[in-house]
Amino acid sequence: MKTATTPEPLVSGEYAAALLGKDERWLRNNAGRLRLPRYKIGQQYRYRLSEISAWIDSQATR
Repeated sequence: MKTATTPEPLVSGEYAAALLGKDERWLRNNAGRLRLPRYKIGQQYRYRLSEISAWIDSQATR
């Protein structure tokens, strides 16, 4: 029997910016250019914590 999975909640731009150590305005201005995964819901963008974490890992210099 299949069980329903709960989708990962989306967080606000303010919360996502705080995780990145940036201002929300910086995030709004740079998310598209930096290809940070985001979802537009109405007039606002939302972010998944797992995708932010994966994006941070992908930006690491090796």
